[in-house]
Amino acid sequence: MPIPAAILARDDVFFKAPVHLTLPEAQARFLAIAHRNPAVLGGLLCGVPMWRDWYIEDKNRIFSQEWGLAREATVINPDCILVAGRGDGVTWGPFLTAGLVPMAHSHPYHEKIATSRALPVGGVTWAQIAGGPVPQLLNARLLVFPSAGDFAFCAAANMAVHTVFTPYAVVGPAGAFRIVNPNEPGVTAQTPRLGFQLAGVQWINDGHYRGTLTALRHTQQFWYKKGITIFGGGGAGINL
Repeated sequence: MPIPAAILARDDVFFKAPVHLTLPEAQARFLAIAHRNPAVLGGLLCGVPMWRDWYIEDKNRIFSQEWGLAREATVINPDCILVAGRGDGVTWGPFLTAGLVPMAHSHPYHEKIATSRALPVGGVTWAQIAGGPVPQLLNARLLVFPSAGDFAFCAAANMAVHTVFTPYAVVGPAGAFRIVNPNEPGVTAQTPRLGFQLAGVQWINDGHYRGTLTALRHTQQFWYKKGITIFGGGGAGINL
C-alpha cells in the first residue's frame, strides 16, 4: 500500500519524489546519521519545506534528536520515509495507524545539556557493559544499549526485527572492542559505529520483556544474546 498523502504532508516526514526512497538507501542514511554526516538530508523533501530548511541551517539539530525509519507494508521494493523525532524518542502512533512498518530508529548524542549522553573519556570496553564476569558499568550500559522503552515498543508493535543506530564508535581489535564517544580523538567519519538489532521481543508482565539482542559494528554482528530479559528503565535494566 502506498504511503498515504496525509503522511507525506506532515512536517516531521522526509521522503523522495517522484522516485522512492528505497530501504537500502534509507538504511544508508541512518548510518550517515550515526556518523554525523551533515549531508544526510540531501535530496529529501519534507511535507513542510521550512522544517527541512530549519535542519539545514544548523546541522547539529539533526544529531540532537532521534530519527525513525518506516516503510510501507509491501515487502517488494517498499517506499520509505525518515521521521524526525525528539531528543527522547519518535512518536510512532500515526505511522502505525497508517499501516507503515517501523524498521529502525537512531539515538542522539549530546554533551552540553543536563542529560549528557557522553561516556567517560576513553570510553569503555565492550566487556564492561555486555555482562559476564567483568565488573559492569551500568551507567555506561544505560547510555549505550537500547532502552526498556525500545523493547516495549517492539513488543507492542509486534516487530519481528527493529534496528537501533547509535553514534558511539567501535574501536580496537576484534575481541577487545572499546565503545567511545563520536568526538573521541582518533574517531573519524569512517570509524564503525555501534548498532543493535532487537528481535522477537515479547511482553512477560508489567514492565518486563524478553527478546534477542544483537550488537553490530557498522553492519557486522559481533555479539549476540538470546532470551535476555528487560525491566525498568533503560539499558541498566537489561539482564545480561
